Amino acid sequence: MFGAEAMVDYFVVEVNIKVEEPGEKNVHNNAFYAEETLLRSELEAMRDCNSLTARHWVVRNTRTCNRTGQLTSYKLVHGSNCLPLAGSEAKFLRRAAFLKHNFWVTTYSRRVGEGLATWVKQNRCLEEINVVL
Repeated sequence: MFGAEAMVDYFVVEVNIKVEEPGEKNVHNNAFYAEETLLRSELEAMRDCNSLTARHWVVRNTRTCNRTGQLTSYKLVHGSNCLPLAGSEAKFLRRAAFLKHNFWVTTYSRRVGEGLATWVKQNRCLEEINVVL
């Protein structure tokens, strides 16, 4: 398991590669593009890996640009991962509910207590706030 705390003024984006439909923009039927989805809330940010779409996540700073004029960011790319090889009602998943998804984003808090799955049920906003991955 990996934990990283981003500083304030960041947002998290999921990126999936999509194949362009045949047509004027794709006359040779080999075009593709990156589709970005802003993860706005904790429940939206419970995500799973998907090698078929080259899924990855980008954490962007909303206030700082690099030399090329792009927002500064870092990219998280998954390695080989799988979800638990057990039924959704397996007893161990009650105590280890974090295993139900490969990637989680939540708000930072000094308070500890609940498990991750319980903590994110509050569905707090993740935009320009101190987040934990």
